[in-house]
Amino acid sequence: MKKLLLALFVVAASLILVSPVAATWGLEEGIDGYVYADGVPVAGITVTVRRVDTGDLEGFSVDEGTLGTDTTDSNGYYHIAWLEGLGTEYYVTAFTPVGPITAKVTSCCGTTVRWDFCYHVPTLGYWRHEFNAWINKDGLSHHEDFSDLEEWVTQLGSQYDLDGNGDVTILECQTIYNSVEHKGLWHQLTYDLNTLAGYI
Repeated sequence: MKKLLLALFVVAASLILVSPVAATWGLEEGIDGYVYADGVPVAGITVTVRRVDTGDLEGFSVDEGTLGTDTTDSNGYYHIAWLEGLGTEYYVTAFTPVGPITAKVTSCCGTTVRWDFCYHVPTLGYWRHEFNAWINKDGLSHHEDFSDLEEWVTQLGSQYDLDGNGDVTILECQTIYNSVEHKGLWHQLTYDLNTLAGYI
């Protein structure tokens, strides 16, 4: 019996010595950073990390523990760790309100790579175009069916109700953006629309 146990121990030990051992990666092997909208940190932005060679999500959110995905906190910060490292290339994507932004990042063993994203919120020129496109129905709007635009307008404040009938219309917003007479409302209307659209 002792000889059998000794033989099993020797076999098990030899298997351990010759078997490849899977590498373990830790908190240090990761990608972190911030997402900004015109220099202001943005919370609630989804960030993903995918291997370039396979397209698979990799790593885990430090806070949420989700595979290859994190959501920015109140400071605009994200952190995905436990990546393979060793010069592996990843696509890091921030899904912002104005569209996804992707960067190719190379991670290193034992280090966290910092990668920040910055996007610009729509300007008053953007919104002027949207309302003109809606009125002209020329198909150039970024909102293909315009339903979002119509919904946001109904939530605007009374200062944009030019005819005083109690509700704001797309035509009134177009009038504001296309008339110097209402220039004093341009920036506030842009801010309110960006807020309603979730851009800020």
